[in-house]
Order: sequence, then C-alpha cells, then structure tokens
Amino acid sequence: MVVTLLESETSDLRELCRIAGGDPSTFYRGTDLRSLDLSDADREYFQKSQVSDAVYRIKAAVRQEERIAIILDQILLNRDIGISALLQHSGEKAKFAKNAAEVIGQKFNSKDTDDSNDELIAASLIQRLYTDVFPYNRGSLLYFLAKHLGKYPAINAAITKCMNRSGSMFVEKVRPDIELLLRESRTHPENFDIRRNLRSGNYLRSENEESVTVRVLLEYGLDDSQRQIALDKIRRKLLGFGTIVNSSVHVTTPFEGRHFYELEILVISGPGFVQHLNTLEQDVSKIDGVHSLVID
Repeated sequence: MVVTLLESETSDLRELCRIAGGDPSTFYRGTDLRSLDLSDADREYFQKSQVSDAVYRIKAAVRQEERIAIILDQILLNRDIGISALLQHSGEKAKFAKNAAEVIGQKFNSKDTDDSNDELIAASLIQRLYTDVFPYNRGSLLYFLAKHLGKYPAINAAITKCMNRSGSMFVEKVRPDIELLLRESRTHPENFDIRRNLRSGNYLRSENEESVTVRVLLEYGLDDSQRQIALDKIRRKLLGFGTIVNSSVHVTTPFEGRHFYELEILVISGPGFVQHLNTLEQDVSKIDGVHSLVID
C-alpha cells in the first residue's frame, strides 16, 4: 500500500485517502491543518470535517456541564476548530450552558488574544462558571471540568482551588471522584500530549504500550441519569488499566430493530493490560445497564 501511494501521480489528499481505502471525510480528523500546504478547497473540506467531529462530541454529551467542558477542550486543542464548533452548536436550550457558551465565545473570539494564552484564559473562567451554574449542579460541573480539562496544569490548579474553597454539599458528594481525576491528570501529565499527538498522527507508543478500542453497548431504555452513571463507572474502570485518550457515545442498531447506546473509548494500555482483560470484562459487565463489551 505504501508503494502504491508513493507511486501515485496525484497529490490530492482526498484521492490519496481513497487509494489507501479510507474515508476522506474522516481520515484526516485531528490533523493540524495550519501546518500543511493545502489548497483552499482541501483546507475548507478537511476543516469542515474536523468541525463536524467536534460538534458531534459536544452534542453527544448528555449533561450541559459536560458540554461546556468539551467546548473548552476543543478550543484548547485547536482554537479555530473549537470556535467554529461552538458557533455551530446552536439551539442550546439549557440556561447555564447557553450563557456559558456566550461567555466562552466572547473570551476566545477576541482578535487581541494570543493562542498561547488560551489555557490561562480557560483557567480564569473556572470560578465564573462555578458561580453561574445552579447550586445543585456545582459538583457535576467540577467533575466534568476535571474529567476533560484536568490535563491542563493551570486549569487543574484552578479546579482544585475552586473545589477547596467550596462549601457546597453537592461538591462534597463527588469530591473523591473529582480528586481522583485531578490526581490522575497530575500523575500522568503526558496524557495531553498523547491525545493531541494521536489526533495529529504523531504519537509513537513505547514498546510496552498499545492502543486498544473498547466498545460497550448500553441498554437504550436507560434514562439520562442512569446512562451517565453507567458511562462514568465504565470510564473509571478503564482508568485502572491505561490512559483514556478519547471517547464518544452514539446510538447503534447491531441487531434487527433493537437500539443501543454504544460507548467507544480509545485507550493507551500499559504493561499487563492483556493479562487483565478477563477481569476488566467481568467488572464492566456487572455495571447496571451494560449489555455487552468488545475489545479490539
């Protein structure tokens, strides 16, 4: 295949992708387009693909607090893509998320702001978001901020400070989970680089690591709360076996006429992962709402 691509007379990235057997609309997702010498038509085509992917990730989140955390994460990974996704994520009905999205858009859409300061700008928003969210959702907000943004040192520190200053009973209920996520991010600061480099195709795993895709089918009849609880339990189980790089949820119909939620998680596994597969499968299968699990 490599020889075929090298001998090809075309330099069109979409055509090269088709020759390689890929889908041009998804093959280059995550690539930093700013570093490539592309025609205007190709740049527009691939940017639309990346924006669509970001919008999908935002809309796939059930809780409004998580949608805001994902928006910030997308902006920090690539401001142009993230802002475009934010603008396309229209029709937000949840009051907090709608107001928070407007604040984020104002902060990051300023032409006077240098991209290199984006992490500090996001960190400065943590207390504002905490103050604006409904009191009984403050624990959920800090949890999702820690989950998606804890890998950024300045934001990790801002979340920790906000949590320690909080006297909310709703924060105290989930404090152990928030602390776990923040600690995991501080212990493995390379998680951010792994995620960014995987999206750009630059990540080289060590000889003891491998990428594993975990697919879990959840019963379609779960309500929003039950589904979120199941998703969080699954992710916490996987944290014990490796580094979660990416995850997404969508509706699928693997059997005739029967719908499921499919959770797809990309994990960079550490040493001993294979030996513990049976334990992982058994633990995940016991979680309420889980129908089946497949590891590729």
